Amino acid sequence: MPFLEWLRREGIRSYILSNIDTYDVQSAASYHGIEVDGIITSESVRAYKPRPEMFYQALALSGLAADEIIHIGDSLKSDIQGAQNAGIAAVWLNRLNKMRKNEVQPDYTCSNLLEVRSLFI
Repeated sequence: MPFLEWLRREGIRSYILSNIDTYDVQSAASYHGIEVDGIITSESVRAYKPRPEMFYQALALSGLAADEIIHIGDSLKSDIQGAQNAGIAAVWLNRLNKMRKNEVQPDYTCSNLLEVRSLFI
């Protein structure tokens, strides 16, 4: 079962946080049939990851505290550092088995979404 479908079935909300313009993200999500609870972009919050504004908006929309959320991303700087800047735990989705070249330390590292799913079980 695809990861986003599994999240929805389990009652786990999901949001897309992207440094791409809102229209482009909405169009891509629609084209690929991706259903999420919200889309937050750098355009809508007027700040790019790793600044924390986008993550704060996710907290506000979800009504959850930072320790109740986990962010999954493939960029150490934008995603992992950005989430951690907002006090949110972060999973580095390292599909290509890249070596870390900087001081950003993800809370978790997974090579695929099945591994990420195991963090929720």
